[in-house]
Amino acid sequence: MNQQLHPVDLKTHFTGREAELLSRTTVFAGPPAPCEYLPGRSAVRYCCAAAPLDAAGYEKLLGFGWRRSGMVLYRNRCPGCRECTPVKIPVAAFSPDRSQLRTIRKNSDLAITFDDSFTFRRQEYELFADYSRLRHGHTPSPADYREFLCRSPYPGITFHYRCAGRLLGLAWCDVLPDSLSAVYCAYDTSEYARGLGVFSIVFECSCARDTGRSSLHLGFLVRNCRKMAYKNRYRPLLQCDFRGNWVPVS
Repeated sequence: MNQQLHPVDLKTHFTGREAELLSRTTVFAGPPAPCEYLPGRSAVRYCCAAAPLDAAGYEKLLGFGWRRSGMVLYRNRCPGCRECTPVKIPVAAFSPDRSQLRTIRKNSDLAITFDDSFTFRRQEYELFADYSRLRHGHTPSPADYREFLCRSPYPGITFHYRCAGRLLGLAWCDVLPDSLSAVYCAYDTSEYARGLGVFSIVFECSCARDTGRSSLHLGFLVRNCRKMAYKNRYRPLLQCDFRGNWVPVS
């Protein structure tokens, strides 16, 4: 853990079922820092090692606002702000809209394969690194990639999207008892017109449904952050109430 983090007393920061789940690990809080989603705001992040909790425990914590990155679980819990709201799609009720159906047709030529693990492969790292450089202005190192997308205490699946043998996109998901949780999606940015991000979410919904799971977790919906707004286009959509429950997004 970063030396700037300090352990917190669970009894004064968390209550009920959330505190009970977190009692298996040590929770740390970071100092206030600039918010990565909303300019001009300050953010506070809580985190803990993921390994002491099993996949079922992590799945329950999703309803309290927690997410996984590598071997760490984290929750943004900022004074006076609850904009970072985890959302999920109840897959049995989900049906693609017209725009999403067009995206499916655009990608009818894809061959889709998967690995039931998170494994380092040079070709996949290079696609991820190019995507990060072109979309976010940062080129992650192989070590960054391993830490973020190859290390997890939970079962995982990696989807590969190819056309004529060429790797166009990748998507990583945690495989939880009653859901899939989308970790990340990256694609060849020269194929932007395909809408591979949209295609992947729709495909992951079908995989969750076909394996008897109830939902696909999409991570945070930050209402006033443009780069997160796309998640609001999948309906129906549920949001956590930070008490372990999921309620419809208004």
